[in-house]
Amino acid sequence: MNATEAAEYPVTEEMKKIRAVQLDMLRQLLAVCEKHDLRIWADGGTLLGTVRHKGYIPWDDDIDMLMLREDYDKLTAVADSEFRHPYFFQTAHSDAGYSRGHAQLRNSETAAILPGDIRQPFNQGIFIDIFVYDVLPADDGAETARGLRRVKRLKSLLRVRNYGSLLSHNPRRSLHYLWSLLYFRFRSYRETFIEMDSVFGGNKPFDKCRISSPAFHPAFVGWLTKEMEWYSETVTLPFEDVMMPVPKEYHKVLSGQYGSDYMTPRMSPNLHGSVIFDTQRSYTEVLPELRAKRSWKVRLKDMFAARPAVD
Repeated sequence: MNATEAAEYPVTEEMKKIRAVQLDMLRQLLAVCEKHDLRIWADGGTLLGTVRHKGYIPWDDDIDMLMLREDYDKLTAVADSEFRHPYFFQTAHSDAGYSRGHAQLRNSETAAILPGDIRQPFNQGIFIDIFVYDVLPADDGAETARGLRRVKRLKSLLRVRNYGSLLSHNPRRSLHYLWSLLYFRFRSYRETFIEMDSVFGGNKPFDKCRISSPAFHPAFVGWLTKEMEWYSETVTLPFEDVMMPVPKEYHKVLSGQYGSDYMTPRMSPNLHGSVIFDTQRSYTEVLPELRAKRSWKVRLKDMFAARPAVD
């Protein structure tokens, strides 16, 4: 961050501590990927920050990384042996109740809790995101559209399984929750997640193919779509005190997502919302305190809510 940016967008001491935890995890992640010869690149706001600020975007609070399906699956396979406490590689396969379509590397001795996750039991330490990108079909869009509808349906079932409630203020959501209870009497949570991953995960690369991350959010697929050839070569650029791997064609990636004027800063709200951070205490200490502060109405609603999957 240059002097002008530092003056205009001051970073608090607490945010510096949060970023220090994230940078430590980034080093761990890059070391494991290098050890196993796995390709990984900065993505989204982290790629933009690397190119534009040589570090974090001043108002950002996270790190986003991108992996292709083949390398992502290999990382998932070795994660248990490579990431030791306090580091935890979190997916739906390693943590009961986690229903996001991407992985997060967590520091279990810290806390980064989204308000909507307060009653969830999964690891909620400070994290960095690892997004998996799949090859999109080479068709006129019909096959992609069908696949996205299927991913959306399965992703919705997984989320309702863990976040739904019979006492939702929206009757349609209550009915959706009841349908999910019936659905999961015949299908396991894990089977459903594997099915969602397989919709696009089995596609093989081909000439001039496009990649995106349907499992993250089907509605964002268009904005996230990139050309595979942009990632054929990797270079490293400084990100804070780390050398960050980025696609050599980063200009095309950033222009496609943020417009050709991406070097001009435009402050935007953080997508995570009001994250409750604690760099000194584990989420296992912070969560009980937050749950105790919830109103009686919320606690009553929780009594009729879904219980996270354990299969």
